[in-house]
Amino acid sequence: SLSGDPAAVKVMSGQKVLRSLLAFVVQNDKAGEEWNLAQFEELQLLALSCLSALAPLCLEDYMTCQGNTRILLLIEWCIRDDGSFKGHGNSFHGDGGRGNRVSQLRYCLRLLLSMCSVR
Repeated sequence: SLSGDPAAVKVMSGQKVLRSLLAFVVQNDKAGEEWNLAQFEELQLLALSCLSALAPLCLEDYMTCQGNTRILLLIEWCIRDDGSFKGHGNSFHGDGGRGNRVSQLRYCLRLLLSMCSVR
């Protein structure tokens, strides 16, 4: 378990793992140069899932990267119904999210809940 290994947390912090994962915590309105919409959605949902487990261990990195602000901005995007994005819901992480942003919202709330339970 990572929680019992301070060396693992130190390595994650030194390698800026949280910053890399938080790079996917953005609006998913248009395809980028590297990923199409479906690929980016999968990476985004996986990053949010990983952050739920890792961010509570690297609280200082999470706060330095303004993690809560990023999550709240993504939640705002999730609840906005402007028709700009329709989820693909192609994978385990996208379950129930076809044609909407429910999967992103679910993982954002899960991340906030895990951050609230940090002691």
